[in-house]
Amino acid sequence: MEKCWLCGNWEKSECNVRLLRNDSIPIIRRKSGGGTVFHDLGNTNYTVITPRQNFTRKHSADLVARAIRKRFEIPAYVNERHDIEIEDLKISIFL
Repeated sequence: MEKCWLCGNWEKSECNVRLLRNDSIPIIRRKSGGGTVFHDLGNTNYTVITPRQNFTRKHSADLVARAIRKRFEIPAYVNERHDIEIEDLKISIFL
């Protein structure tokens, strides 16, 4: 699949369904919350798998921010809402 429209579990449609169907772009709903985003071949996506009883949004975001800092030497950090930011700009994250 080269591209898709990915919606959060409770998200109301934030897309033009007719246009997406005409362009053969699938609409996918994930189990987690969060907003709706368009994915294509230029995106990097990841999944953090952990037992439910060990999950916290902050811990998972910290894990990803550390990896970004270490691997790419980009000064990523976690804000008070547990979003990952770089220079006060949020980067997309679904936890």
